[in-house]
Amino acid sequence: MKLLRQERFFWIRGVVVFIITMALMFTLGYWVQSNFGLYGVFYTQLLFIVISIAGIFILRLKVKDVLPVKVPRMSQIFGVIIMVISALIPVAALAMINQLVFPEAIETADFMGELFRSTPVWIGFLIVSVAPAICEEILHRGVIQHTFERSGFRSKWVTLLSIGLIFGLFHIDYTRYAVTALLGIVMAYIMIETKNILLPMLYHFLHNAISFSAGVVEDADILGETTPQVMPSNEAMLTGLGFLLILSAGALFAIRLGARLIGARLSDLDEEERQRRMKERRKMRIITVIASSVLFVMGVILIAVYVGQAEMFQELVQELMN
Repeated sequence: MKLLRQERFFWIRGVVVFIITMALMFTLGYWVQSNFGLYGVFYTQLLFIVISIAGIFILRLKVKDVLPVKVPRMSQIFGVIIMVISALIPVAALAMINQLVFPEAIETADFMGELFRSTPVWIGFLIVSVAPAICEEILHRGVIQHTFERSGFRSKWVTLLSIGLIFGLFHIDYTRYAVTALLGIVMAYIMIETKNILLPMLYHFLHNAISFSAGVVEDADILGETTPQVMPSNEAMLTGLGFLLILSAGALFAIRLGARLIGARLSDLDEEERQRRMKERRKMRIITVIASSVLFVMGVILIAVYVGQAEMFQELVQELMN
């Protein structure tokens, strides 16, 4: 059955919602955050709820379709946890690449650290970890993603990549764009596979909570210590990136395991859908092996090149001293 023309282009309405959201962030959101600091970030999160409610009302969407809620299976919860923990490794690798390409990213991190120190840790945790997991997911995986899914694209990857692109732009930070876009794709995938807004919310919360907690532990001022911050050399960072790429090669298989756990059980599907899922799994298995092999080889090459250069330098110094 062919979709009506207005349904095929329903995704445009989601883009309009996103544009309106960005316009409000650059105006009202900027003013609120400039005047209220980290509390202003929380007020901005509440603004996303208002936008979502308005979008549902104006677009005449059904809440149960936009924000489907059901009790998740334990296997789905474990799957999300596995995906969060496993994805930390490739996310760290991507963040390191960003820092190499955009050295000014460290300034953004310092600014965010100052912002977090302006409030008690527990309030910062609620604002950084809990609020975005609820408010941003209702807007992005709820309203905006629903408009893309309703458009009936032949491949779910159109929706996944589009939502990732939008989520990356949403964070207004080109130094972190690749990381936030990747996270947007992962959470969009969870939403498509589970049809349960609670699971991408869980992923978002766990990811932010881990990142925030790591920042608190690393922050010398919060711990009352005076640990000097030393910026590693590019050679050291590239060697570290090599190790992260090797670890990421293994992490891909863990992420795939988590993705299988959150998906529908084959026994619950009809024969046609079961065959389609099995074919898709075989395809993803091949893609995972290829991607993992590429990451492993790249990591080995980086380590070999820069460790080799370090050894040559040491030999040269010894020869000059002799």
